[in-house]
Formats: sequence, structure tokens, C-alpha cells
Amino acid sequence: MDIKVKVVGSTIGGEGVSVLNGAKIYGNENGTMYIASAINIPENLDCDAVLSELKRNMGQVDQESMEYSGLKKIIEKSYKDKKNILFEFKRHLINFSEGILASIIANQLH
Repeated sequence: MDIKVKVVGSTIGGEGVSVLNGAKIYGNENGTMYIASAINIPENLDCDAVLSELKRNMGQVDQESMEYSGLKKIIEKSYKDKKNILFEFKRHLINFSEGILASIIANQLH
């Protein structure tokens, strides 16, 4: 089966942004499509500032939600280096691209 994706009336990308590089697109029996490994966070992101703001804003997230449990794991985990933190951010954003972590990172980048 062929899958075609058509984007109309939208701009994708911008200066210094990589979009869908190395992305893997897959679906399930319900017809839901997922795009994995398509998130690119600049390596110069101030991860400590993101984690601090995330800790301050956890009260805004429903404690019974999957988003909350994922964020809690990110906050409580100790990281060996920045690559590990960025990996966890990306992994979380695949499922919660419109959540609080996405907003915090967006604010840090602007």
C-alpha cells in the first residue's frame, strides 16, 4: 500500500531547522500514523534551564496523565551528559508534541 502525505498552505522549516531528517513513518491497524525520530532540538539548548522551568510548572499537568509520569521520569533521572537529556526530551516530545515540555523548549529557543 502506498502512503502519500500532502501538506498544503503550510511552511515547514526555517533557519537552522531540520525537518523529518531520518524520520520513520509507521501506522497501526486503527489508521493512526506516527512519525518517529523527526524531532531536532539544537544542541545548544540550555537543558538545565528547561529542567528547572519544567520542575516549576509540573503543577499545571494532570498528575494522573501519561504526560505527567513521563515528565516526572525526566526530572528524577540523573544524566551522564547533555546528549542523554536531549534524547529523553526527544523521546517525550514524540508522544506529547503539544505538551508543557514542548512549550518550555520553544520559549528557550526564542
